[in-house]
Order: sequence, then C-alpha cells, then structure tokens
Amino acid sequence: MWKAEPDKGSTWPTEMRIAVDLHNPELLRLLYARDSWRLDASEDLPGLGPSPAPVQITDAQRSAFAKDWGGHWSELRSWLFEFEDLKSTQGIETFTEKIATPPIWYDVLHGDLFPEEDFEIWRAGLRSFHSDPLDEQPERKSFDALKRAWERGLTNILVLPYESPVLRVLSPHTIEMDFATYAEPELFDSALDHFSAN
Repeated sequence: MWKAEPDKGSTWPTEMRIAVDLHNPELLRLLYARDSWRLDASEDLPGLGPSPAPVQITDAQRSAFAKDWGGHWSELRSWLFEFEDLKSTQGIETFTEKIATPPIWYDVLHGDLFPEEDFEIWRAGLRSFHSDPLDEQPERKSFDALKRAWERGLTNILVLPYESPVLRVLSPHTIEMDFATYAEPELFDSALDHFSAN
C-alpha cells in the first residue's frame, strides 16, 4: 500500500489522498494458492499473469481448498477495504479492533503445502512503479481522470496482476483493476472515468 499525494510545488490538491494497493501480498497469496494448486479460476477472477508453476496436492485437498477458497477471498478483500474506510470514518477504537482480526486463511497459506519460496521469487518479478520518476507514475499521467474520480469519492485503488482485464467498483471509495489497465494511461483513464460514472 502506498499513497498518491501532493509533492512540493505540485498542482495536486493538498487534501487529495489516494491509497494505491499494488499487488497486495495477502490477496496475491490467495490467488497464487488457487493457481498453483490448479483450483478453478472464474471469469470474475481470472488467473494470474504470469501463471504460477503447478504444485502437487491430493484430490481430497484440492476439493477442500476449492470449496473454501471463494469465501476466504471475499472475506479478506472486504476486510482490507473496510479497514481503509475505517481510518477516515471511524474512531481509533473501532479501527484498532478491526485491524487486530484479519480473516486470513493462515494455516493453509503459511503451511507446508504453500510453495513459499516459489511465491516470493514470482512476486519479486512483478512490475512496480514506486521507484520510477514521479512524472512516470500512473497517477500523475492520469491526473485529470484521477481527480474526477476522487471528487466522486475514490480513495482506494486495488491493482492485481490478473492475466485478463478486470475492472470493478468494490465500494463507494474503492475500485479494483488488473495491472495492465493500471499501467496503460488510456486504459487507466477509462477505468477512473468508469468509477466517476457510477
């Protein structure tokens, strides 16, 4: 998670703060488990790109993981962005209580069956803009569209490396998209305008 925000001498509004969750590690871990264990992907949640190498598990394990995976995904994604909203809309006690109880499938995603070393190598190869010059970052290239979306309530952008396009509004403050959309200015502009139109 990092913040797109004003820098010295910028025309960026001083009150405009956008949290960009690029390749969230726990969501990535869930997606990586699904793809490496060869659980079924869906049109709503396509596979990762690049695709993880397969990991051998038993048919019984695959069946059990497939049954539980969708529920864990929904719980974790909802928690992450309820958590972000709490920082600005609720008191510190509610915020502290929420962050202390993430619904992470811990025993499975940090256990012996999860290919930890392969995952970390794969994750290290994902593209990031954080070290790029400021003017090369997607938020700067799409500033006008981002400002319009912010004026309509956008505070959080979730970006994950899906192998095919994904674009959805998760809440009145949050949009999710695939990395290719985020990285291409015209596509990013369109995604932000989609949020503004909803």
